[in-house]
Amino acid sequence: MREGEPGLPMCWHSRTACREFNFEDVAVTLDARPGGFQYHPLYRVWMCPPEFLGRQSYIGLFEQRYPANFMADGPGGILFLFEMGDNDWKSAPDDIARALGMERPKITKKHRKAVQPFLLDLTLPEGVTIKVFGFTSSSILLSYNTDAELSNESVDKITTHLVKKVRKHFPELTRLVLARMFSQGFDAEVIGLGTVLPVQ
Repeated sequence: MREGEPGLPMCWHSRTACREFNFEDVAVTLDARPGGFQYHPLYRVWMCPPEFLGRQSYIGLFEQRYPANFMADGPGGILFLFEMGDNDWKSAPDDIARALGMERPKITKKHRKAVQPFLLDLTLPEGVTIKVFGFTSSSILLSYNTDAELSNESVDKITTHLVKKVRKHFPELTRLVLARMFSQGFDAEVIGLGTVLPVQ
């Protein structure tokens, strides 16, 4: 593991600084080149503090930009992940999160039971579909897809509606991680739900 400089996850904007770490699996060689160069599986990880709120830049479908993605969270903060090139270290996200004491998103039977009433309670514009990707103890991960290019006002209304319904159905959560998929691009946001994060 190599620690980098303070900064933000790739393509993200926030007022809160994070800390970057590079995780390399030197036990696995994916490619060996003349002169002794060896390529190993490499992940860039950003550890952000619990109070982190931010937004990923809108990225067009054909743009050559690749954002870091939400990976895990816990009392110590939030992790974002960016995979460098081809990797055979498939368990890296789980391994890294475990090593840092973070929780990866999942959906349990209890979550599934709560998700259906939440989805039925949503009132969304025609053509907008919602998917629940997972939960941690602090967060819910959602995405919505639409074939339309919505106005900023429409995006804000949908986001406000989702925040309201998440607070209603999952009052124990403190964070919404929301991905938005449009016809020509995508963005994402980490949104606070208005409660104080637990301190351990």
